[in-house]
Amino acid sequence: MWAWRRLWAVLVNPLAQPQTREQVIARFVPRLPAVPVGQILSPNALPSTVDSATRTPLPVEWDLIRESGDDDVRALLQIVAAGVARLDHLDEVAGAAFRGGADDLGPSIVASRLTHRAAEPLPQFAAWLANMLFDRAERGSRRELQWGSDGRLRLPTRLQRVGDRLRLEGVEGSGSVSLRVEVFTSVIQQLGSFRCPETPGPAARTPTRCASDRWEELTGAGPPSLLRARTPAIVREALVLTYTCDLSFVEEVYVRAARAGGAVTSVFYDAQRITSPSEGPVDFLPVPVVCRRGGAFHPKLLVLAGDDDTVVAIGSGNATPSGWHYNAELWTFVRGTGATVPALFHGLGRWLRRS
Repeated sequence: MWAWRRLWAVLVNPLAQPQTREQVIARFVPRLPAVPVGQILSPNALPSTVDSATRTPLPVEWDLIRESGDDDVRALLQIVAAGVARLDHLDEVAGAAFRGGADDLGPSIVASRLTHRAAEPLPQFAAWLANMLFDRAERGSRRELQWGSDGRLRLPTRLQRVGDRLRLEGVEGSGSVSLRVEVFTSVIQQLGSFRCPETPGPAARTPTRCASDRWEELTGAGPPSLLRARTPAIVREALVLTYTCDLSFVEEVYVRAARAGGAVTSVFYDAQRITSPSEGPVDFLPVPVVCRRGGAFHPKLLVLAGDDDTVVAIGSGNATPSGWHYNAELWTFVRGTGATVPALFHGLGRWLRRS
């Protein structure tokens, strides 16, 4: 576990300065020799994990770090591979606990990937692994999305998107899992067992920074917040038009709320500008758009239509984490209730029919 945390820290800590994912990986990969994976990470290439005479475990991981340092990518990958090698030397109870479930970083899954990619150049394997870690981190943060009492979305991540670039808030820790007191403090605080103290003296009005402050408050313009607030109260149809689209994000933070209210939901986006497709079957209609004259499909529009209450939001933000939360975007909300329909609705209806 420590080796995975340290690999992640080595990968993302340079993101104190915004960079694209490709730029980060390009800095990560050159640390490795251009040799096959099996030549470095196979059981035969690693130091023995047990004493040949007594069959007791040897501190291979500690020896690797002591010799190479805790930011050496090659040594960290060898530690991960050494964990895989230990599977063959554990009794049934210990092996079951160590093997864990179907997690994509568990020893059993890693073992199959090392075998499958044994002939692949190590830098290429490291690039694949880095992309997998980024994808995994993004999926994990989305699974833990929380809505605050103020109706704003909170995403538990230090890794923020700024356009097509990534930026790390703070520094990614890499200490032993058993020493993560901050995480324990955050859990206890969220359970309401205690509150953060205030700094005494002249600075008393500024709360002491608590571990839970790492939860990034996403305070941008709020298409998801609008739906969360049930405005209008009953939504029959929900329509999203966007240029760039992160479908998995839209599904997680928007579509589920719309579908929970019974709304038929459609998402239209430029066919060339999908950044993350939805995983698995969907219960909404995703529509990639190709403009007849070869231009870009570039509107940013949200329509929430009820029986006699409709809200239209027209703005600048794409349906992505950046466009709906991180960036400074501009949104205009127009509402029509009952027989009163703003003139904008007529123009918008004509544009939608023409499009």
